[in-house]
Amino acid sequence: MKIPTDTIGVLVAVLLVILFPRGGFCQEILNYKDPILGPEELTVDNFAGVGARAMGMGGAYIAVANDLSALYWNPAGLAQIRQMQLSATLLPYWKRQAESVFKSASPHSKEITSTQLNSIGVVLPVPTTRGSFVFAVGFNRLKDFDLGVSALGYNADLGFQQEERITVDGGMGAWSIAGAIDLSPNLSVGGAINFWTGDSDLEWALNLADTEQTYADLDTLYGHIRYSDQYSGTNLKLAAVLKGQGGLKFAATVSSPVSYEVEKSWWDEYRTVTADSIFAWDWPDAAYLLEYKIRLPYQFGFGVSWTTPGLTLAFGGHYTDWKQTEYDDLSSDFGSSSDFRLKYKDVWRLHFGGEVSVPYTGIKLRAGFYTDPVAYVGPRSGYNSAIEVTNQRKWLTFGAGTTVDEVFSIDAAWAHGSWEQTEGNLTQRHKADRVFVTTGYRF
Repeated sequence: MKIPTDTIGVLVAVLLVILFPRGGFCQEILNYKDPILGPEELTVDNFAGVGARAMGMGGAYIAVANDLSALYWNPAGLAQIRQMQLSATLLPYWKRQAESVFKSASPHSKEITSTQLNSIGVVLPVPTTRGSFVFAVGFNRLKDFDLGVSALGYNADLGFQQEERITVDGGMGAWSIAGAIDLSPNLSVGGAINFWTGDSDLEWALNLADTEQTYADLDTLYGHIRYSDQYSGTNLKLAAVLKGQGGLKFAATVSSPVSYEVEKSWWDEYRTVTADSIFAWDWPDAAYLLEYKIRLPYQFGFGVSWTTPGLTLAFGGHYTDWKQTEYDDLSSDFGSSSDFRLKYKDVWRLHFGGEVSVPYTGIKLRAGFYTDPVAYVGPRSGYNSAIEVTNQRKWLTFGAGTTVDEVFSIDAAWAHGSWEQTEGNLTQRHKADRVFVTTGYRF
């Protein structure tokens, strides 16, 4: 049946509102919906944590780093290892989000769960007559992309009852080859070559229902999008550890810029249901392919630790100026490097932690705290409202570990984080829990 002209006009208007956002629509969802709008870059930020002992100490590990997780925290710390080690870490993850879009008094909540391999690898000390010379190879999952966003309620701007849901699954890690050597009794240096790999999968669904019968001959508009991104890149990390007096250690790291090659593909369809007919838009997967590069800036780390029998206290800081991120080989319709200078900020991720030995038990207890400020401040494309982070990301951590027969070790840590942000009419409250379990064997 032929669709009335006034109905077609409504359909076009609604689609334009969806594709080119205005105030009152769900900004967070639109951020991930359409690549033409220049979405928030997933490769920026999204730290996931590495290693049970390190995370039990709040990630204050740059100046400690004496196990496989030194591949990430500080490759120079590998020089402290005298025995061959095999190690693996599992990461169960829970995250709860509550979004207030249309009714601030009744936020919609969503729970995300996943279990990932956090790290695996081997440390190989080379016999020397003096000092230390150590190699290591392994994988660490360093970034977490898991996300769930929902909008449910009446959208007065569009005149529809709106139900919109989006989920993102994926993450990014690095296969690393590292080495460390003692240059003197008090100075160790090291480096790692990192081969980055990762993926993200997005699914977006929209239903707009004309429950108030605002439009003639129009009942429902339905939209569905699926994305799939693949990431790959390489960079270098250099590090040093200096032993001071009285159990003090000082450490520093620098990571070179990494250029990720991104292969983006997506599929979408839009369909409207009228009183007595269906009008559909449907594009095949092959029509939506895009390849580009994104270059992340230098990253710097600093740390200090103090160790006395039965006690270790540590601090670590990581600095990145995310405004220096740049696109390369990218169509101007997608976005520009100026987006990073305008919409991101430089951040310090600060870590505090400690470890204490329980007498006569062989058990070590750990606790820590770290701040992980949100780097993206917006506003997103099409909006005037910047993101107001009313409660920055903060994580509280606890952990414990022991060694059996001096060869088998097991460590566990729990990290609890929360943060809250507001953007226009969208308020999001996040709570997340991560559990790290690391097992290791020494030869």
